[in-house]
Amino acid sequence: MAFKDIDQQLIEECCKDILDIDKIKTLIANGANINAFDEKYEQALYEEVLEFYIFEGRERRLDLSNLYKITNLFIENDLILNHKPEDRDYFLPDSFRFLPPEKICIDTFKALLENGQSSFDELEIVMTNASGDLHMGIFYFFEQTQFYSEEDSARFFLELIYWACAYKVKLFPEKCSKDILDFNWFDRDKNKVELIRENRSTSVCVENLESHKRVEIDGWTTKY
Repeated sequence: MAFKDIDQQLIEECCKDILDIDKIKTLIANGANINAFDEKYEQALYEEVLEFYIFEGRERRLDLSNLYKITNLFIENDLILNHKPEDRDYFLPDSFRFLPPEKICIDTFKALLENGQSSFDELEIVMTNASGDLHMGIFYFFEQTQFYSEEDSARFFLELIYWACAYKVKLFPEKCSKDILDFNWFDRDKNKVELIRENRSTSVCVENLESHKRVEIDGWTTKY
């Protein structure tokens, strides 16, 4: 089943340069389904909106606060993050690696983590894929546009990893190591996240600036 006409109207409104939140609210009130799913293309409505900001962001600077506003409005209306958990479909948080590396995108990511129902595996995959890209030096916006530097992109990926780990601790403490549990992840100013490269290894580490306690939260090693 493809998106209904009213759902398609909602997508189009969410992808305009000048956002009309009242019109979007009216469409939702009139039956537009924020959780609509196009079975033919296995595409969720929110994913369609997210991809607009990913691919159009490659061509021009979009107002990323629009994505933040849309996301929070959808959350208020019971956005479903994962339509097919039985198929391990982690399309949503992982797509954030391809957004412009700006703070507003991290804020959007955190809003989804705070209000969604992420699984432990989902958070692990976000961390693993982002740290893998760091290890290989693959940064979408650094390679595709002149808007952002490699340093901007690396810092963005580190924040994605940091917050995925923070919510892993919050939601699944029983599955986390004691070293990770010892950190107050939500006192962000007291923790420093950094990328460490040694020979063929890449590590993502967090250090508490007061106690100087350090922990590695993810990393990759090239065997050959």
